Amino acid sequence: MTNFSFRRPIALSLAAALALSGSAMAAVSLPAMAQPSSAHTAAVPSKDGTVGAPGIGDSYFPDHGNGGYDVQHYDVNVSYEPKTRTVTGTTSITALTTQNLTQFNLDLALTPEKVSVDGKPASFSRQDAHELVVRPAQALTKGAKTNIVVTYKGVPEKIEIDGEKPWITTSDGAVAVGQPYIASWWFPSNDHPRDKATFSISLNVPKGLKALSNGSLQKVTNQGSTDTWSWQESTPMAPYLAFAVIGRYDILRGKTSSGIPWLTATPQSKEPWVKRAKEDLAKTPSVIDWLSKTYGPYPFTTTGGIAANADMGFALENQSRPVYSNKFWAKGHDLSLIVHEQSHQWFGDSTSVQDWKDIWINEGFATWTEWLYAEKHDGPNADEAFAQAWKDYAQDSSFWKIKIGDPGPKQIFNRAVYDRGAMTVQALRNKVGEEAFWKIVRGWVASHRHGHGSVQEFMAYANKHTSQDLRPFFEAWLFTPGKPKPSADLGFPKSMIR
Repeated sequence: MTNFSFRRPIALSLAAALALSGSAMAAVSLPAMAQPSSAHTAAVPSKDGTVGAPGIGDSYFPDHGNGGYDVQHYDVNVSYEPKTRTVTGTTSITALTTQNLTQFNLDLALTPEKVSVDGKPASFSRQDAHELVVRPAQALTKGAKTNIVVTYKGVPEKIEIDGEKPWITTSDGAVAVGQPYIASWWFPSNDHPRDKATFSISLNVPKGLKALSNGSLQKVTNQGSTDTWSWQESTPMAPYLAFAVIGRYDILRGKTSSGIPWLTATPQSKEPWVKRAKEDLAKTPSVIDWLSKTYGPYPFTTTGGIAANADMGFALENQSRPVYSNKFWAKGHDLSLIVHEQSHQWFGDSTSVQDWKDIWINEGFATWTEWLYAEKHDGPNADEAFAQAWKDYAQDSSFWKIKIGDPGPKQIFNRAVYDRGAMTVQALRNKVGEEAFWKIVRGWVASHRHGHGSVQEFMAYANKHTSQDLRPFFEAWLFTPGKPKPSADLGFPKSMIR
């Protein structure tokens, strides 16, 4: 995620930016159907062996996600009516049980109308704002493959949970994008990054509107006054990364130089910001090619990006296709924004957090990738960006009070997680040297591909792949409040050490 309130684009030379714009564009065409794959994760069992836990066990958001099952695939079929702002949906969930179950929970904020388990009607009730309690007609045994179908309805823009209302209604449609959660506003799920699954998403909208989502566009069909846009994300995805953007958009598509299909969309508008957004999004294929050379093979089957006709105040790394607020292009270009969100495809989407307290791995690396990109494209080098960030925050600034390795639930998007997080990455690079650094980073990404990782696991991995003891280094940067004193031991640039 990139929060507009503290956006600070990295300057690139005009020549470097223009060099990235060369890629073929074409009208929308339909690729072949992608086949779903399975994703497996450990779910937290309840103390009662037959009742699934109402939370997955996250340190910061204990009631999010659920125990007792592991989702393999979501088939989401949603209709949106702009006039009434109503969502009507049916979602089919394929899951494996991880314990015997007579009861389990799903996360859903809309009103459930009907639930079935393995084809038989199930009883259900609401536990709180987003907990749907399901009691199947017949107990489920551990290790069983089960199918859960939920029919539901509601006006998502009216729903507020924990002070959050992530569903946004626009002048011509809607935007469903959010972090750390959004799924509950439009489909039932096990809403935590720890339980990834493949997705089929069908969005039914009034004829003439576009309905955009993750993965490959399978087909667009028409029935009377309704168009159905069918999407397939064949690589395991965390529920919060699923998105829906509905409205009047222009779509472009093509392939990167390495053959990865891409799709971008911008509003059908002549506003100046739209032109700038379209020009920056056109550089996405080149950014993906560069990131693939930097971190390893691109982890998904499609790429792209959506410039939403909405002032969300942030951009989000939605899997395969980030969604950006219109506000980012209000005054100019922002290519480093594209770099930040696309780098999350490696740090955040493919390798997801094990727990939301591990957010530093996502945002620290994404912010540092902006620095590296500038360094490699005639901008300031990463040591200079480090020094500037150091200079920007005074000794007594609250910025230095955040323990970015465990920032707390209200601070996961604090600026320190981003900037001090990026400083930590650059300091690690300086401390261990280029060869060891890239062995650590690329090895981490490869070994955790389509999985999860924690800060503790990353520290152990880094320590294992260097001859140095990095524990004092990580303790200082990630878990010690206060402004670290420049030293070689802490990986400061040589120019800052006296």
